[in-house]
Amino acid sequence: MSNWDRFERFNPDEVGRASNSPGLYAWYGVMVAGPPDWQMNIEQGTDHGEENSRKLLRSYTARHHGPELEIQATGGFSTVWQGQINDSSNLDLQDVLAAPLNNAEADGNVPAPKLQRTLSSPNARKLLFKALQASSPIFASPLYIGVAENLSKRLEQHAKMLFKLWHVYSNDPAKFEKVLDSQRFKGQFAVRAVQRGFSPDTVEVWTLPLEHLNEDGLTHEDLRVVAEATEWLLNRWHRPPLGRR
Repeated sequence: MSNWDRFERFNPDEVGRASNSPGLYAWYGVMVAGPPDWQMNIEQGTDHGEENSRKLLRSYTARHHGPELEIQATGGFSTVWQGQINDSSNLDLQDVLAAPLNNAEADGNVPAPKLQRTLSSPNARKLLFKALQASSPIFASPLYIGVAENLSKRLEQHAKMLFKLWHVYSNDPAKFEKVLDSQRFKGQFAVRAVQRGFSPDTVEVWTLPLEHLNEDGLTHEDLRVVAEATEWLLNRWHRPPLGRR
């Protein structure tokens, strides 16, 4: 059995088919794009296809904005400095994607010139989106890494909450803000995902049931312990953005 054969991949509405054994799982963001996002659509001299491409890329970039960090520093005479810092590099990338180049910029020193050139061509845009869609999860970092006693049961809980909260977020933003303040939902993957703009159709989960690797007859309890140890290491190595602090 190859390493790939040991994994299972599911959309949120398919997680009931996951294994009932202990194991690990990782949620990934996926690029959802179609012809309207890359095809040329000229109106009054403006290619709305390029506008659509940039809008989708900015939206996807914003979802991967790193979490706000809280910092505290101490100085002389018991002074304390504290506050929050944000990932400005993500905002800079959103700016790069914001608008097509004007004539003055076209021949000058512009950021990400190969990207700008790609976005100016419908055929190149199409290939770009196909490459981005194909890249997950091989070239993508996980959004969240978790461990479960029963993968199917745990992922059904994730998916149910994801669908529920996305419905609230889409239809009643004020109610969703109350959800964020509720201790009941603190730390849940679905809350963080929806808060970042991940809908159920823009995520997928990969699972690794440890029974697929259990060559020495370890017990169910042993598998759970090893799963938790593995998850502990993976989260500290890869620091997924929607994981717990």
